[in-house]
Amino acid sequence: MDNSSGNLHGQQSNEIENEKLANILFLATERLDEAGKTSATRAFNLGCLLGAVPVLFITLIAILLTKSWLAGMITAFLMLIALLGFANLVALITRSNTMKRVYDDEVSHQIEQMLTEANISKEILHVFADENLPNSATLREYIPELRQAETYSRLQIKLPTLRKRT
Repeated sequence: MDNSSGNLHGQQSNEIENEKLANILFLATERLDEAGKTSATRAFNLGCLLGAVPVLFITLIAILLTKSWLAGMITAFLMLIALLGFANLVALITRSNTMKRVYDDEVSHQIEQMLTEANISKEILHVFADENLPNSATLREYIPELRQAETYSRLQIKLPTLRKRT
């Protein structure tokens, strides 16, 4: 009886630890995603707003120089496509930079603080995250140990296919 109650207690503490680890990863991923989404939206909107004036100006010049509405509309269409591409690029770069800054300034410190409060080591978090975080999780990009493990696993997957080709 005594051994089974000890086993049950150990199992419960593991479940509590796993719950704490899952909560840490959830909060960190949520914060990164929120910051990235907000900054990307703002950057895209700003890029579109600032790019609208040159699009209108160039369209007006095309209409005046060619004296053709068709040439003006084609120019406007092409400029809008270029504007959207530029705004998307700006949003992507801004999102990436913001998420890196938020991880370095906030999330990494919060993770360390929560781990200290829960008396859990970083190594346990890394193993838990590697096993439980989806490959598409934003947090994977910012924890070096996970990024290295992912790169290594990709190499292991790719090496046999490379050997078969030669």
